[in-house]
Amino acid sequence: MEHVDGEVLTCPEKLDDEIYGYTVIDSIQAIRNLSGMDFYRVFGATTVRALVFTGVVRGRSPMVAVKISPFKPKAVVIHGKVSEVDPLAIDLASREGIPLILSRLPSVDELLDSLRKLYFKSLQSGG
Repeated sequence: MEHVDGEVLTCPEKLDDEIYGYTVIDSIQAIRNLSGMDFYRVFGATTVRALVFTGVVRGRSPMVAVKISPFKPKAVVIHGKVSEVDPLAIDLASREGIPLILSRLPSVDELLDSLRKLYFKSLQSGG
């Protein structure tokens, strides 16, 4: 997960699975504003994608949202002012079999730029 300067916290063996895109979600805004149906729509055409939550402090809320959703992403990336990831978030990701990655990039802009470069690189290579 060098593209997001990420520390893999769970299920590293699943990182070889194909991922066909990503969705970036502001964690706080999602908690405040998304209904259950809105969260389902976050996935777009496929669940074979990574969910990237920004504005994260501990990681619990994103993983609770993923846990209760009938649709599961291929990976969850959390980014924010995270000093320590909540043990419940790690436990939920492990039980769901979802790689949980903590991005250490300094800013959301750098995270988005890195994801865009990765996505366009995969388009150019036909992947």
